[in-house]
Amino acid sequence: MNPIDRANFSPFQRVGIEAFREALEADPTVSPQEFVPNDPHQAQEFWRAVQELQATPTATHPVQSGSTDAKEEFDRATRIPERIGHFHIKRLIATGGMGTVYQAMQENPRRMVAVKVMRPGLTSRSALRRFQYESQLLARLRHPGIAQVYEAGMHQDDFGEVPFFAMEYIANARSLTSFAAKRKYELREKLRLFVEVCDAVHHGHQKGIIHRDLKPENILVDARGQVKIIDFGVAKCTDSDLAMTTLQTDYGQLVGTIQYMSPEQCEADPQDIDIRSDVYSLGVVLYALLCGRLPYEISQKAIHDATRIIREQPPEKIGAIDSSLRGDLESIVLRALEKDRDRRYQSALELASEITRFLAGEAIYARPPSFMYQLRALTRRNRRLVSGGVLVIAFFLMGVILFGVLYLSANEKRRAAEASLERMVDLLPALMESKLTLGSNSSKELQDAKVLIQKYRLDSTFADRLNPTIREQFLDLLNKTATETALQDSP
Repeated sequence: MNPIDRANFSPFQRVGIEAFREALEADPTVSPQEFVPNDPHQAQEFWRAVQELQATPTATHPVQSGSTDAKEEFDRATRIPERIGHFHIKRLIATGGMGTVYQAMQENPRRMVAVKVMRPGLTSRSALRRFQYESQLLARLRHPGIAQVYEAGMHQDDFGEVPFFAMEYIANARSLTSFAAKRKYELREKLRLFVEVCDAVHHGHQKGIIHRDLKPENILVDARGQVKIIDFGVAKCTDSDLAMTTLQTDYGQLVGTIQYMSPEQCEADPQDIDIRSDVYSLGVVLYALLCGRLPYEISQKAIHDATRIIREQPPEKIGAIDSSLRGDLESIVLRALEKDRDRRYQSALELASEITRFLAGEAIYARPPSFMYQLRALTRRNRRLVSGGVLVIAFFLMGVILFGVLYLSANEKRRAAEASLERMVDLLPALMESKLTLGSNSSKELQDAKVLIQKYRLDSTFADRLNPTIREQFLDLLNKTATETALQDSP
């Protein structure tokens, strides 16, 4: 792509537009929506830059309309509606991949609210059919740790009909991790704050609602230190979390939500998600709260690679990042992040109770995975390598067994031969008395005894291989036999 004149671009425009241009080189149909900054002012600047890029006649790969037209997105991002439903819009709070949030005034009762308008394209037909029912459930949530949803409905703008949610407005709020960092919270203070988060999530679960998009940005803390979880159940109403896992991309960028998704969410099957998916996301949030980083480095991975890592690779232990976190707390985090949901904490309440036990200095239930479980997990992750190893071990064992059988057979023959020698040595006196004259009527034992003498005469080391006691008796009898034979043969 030929360069365009970006002299008038702001720093925010240049960063976003350069990333978009690189993606455009790989895929001319890529949507600029994936590169929109979260900050509303930066987003407006970005869209202006996209418009200029779209209008550049020298571009080798001009911006394609594809699934999202740049002009339409620019208008939607920069134009603030006067009203949405019964709410008078005051200002733009934030915009991102999931939608746009406005500060608004509700007329009756008169109060300040936050209105979130979902982005078109993230709402499936099936989600729209159940949207009204699900939004009524959200409005029934009553908990101090959950931002209340006052109203939900469909907003008709110039570009079509989109869902919106009017919810409790939290002034001067910070994300969970940002709040803890700003207040310079110590470990125990962070854990107490996290227990409040778990308590709020558990309340939603008791009402039959799964959050499905738990992350620090959706867990706010107001100036008084009160936790407020936002967007509870919004992802389920719109299927927006599942939509993020099916975005086609080759440019190596990830929407932040994916980093907090459970392995089963990465499979994009809405029927296979339960409250334990939220428990996993809580584990990732706890990891970020304690370590200041995420358990997987997937920020520059393509979506299919990122979801594979979440499904298959074990997270780095928090004790490897901070040695003070080793022990029980590490075991708690690892259990919350188990790939197998049957091995996770089965509810947010269980996770909160475990942390409470840790804070009280009591024994926790979580324990490091057993050797056999780790072996099974290793087998699942490395099937080909393990299969080859099993073949090698099988051949080795077959060789050991064959060697053992041959060794036992040879040893048995050796013992039988020694027993036969003992019997033949016992017969030597009788052989001596017969003066070495063995007729056809001689017993088989005497014949064998004579063979024994012949072996000794032909092989001088034969006697050395005999049992010491047998050898001594054998040589003594041979000497006597030889002496008497010599006397008989003398004139």
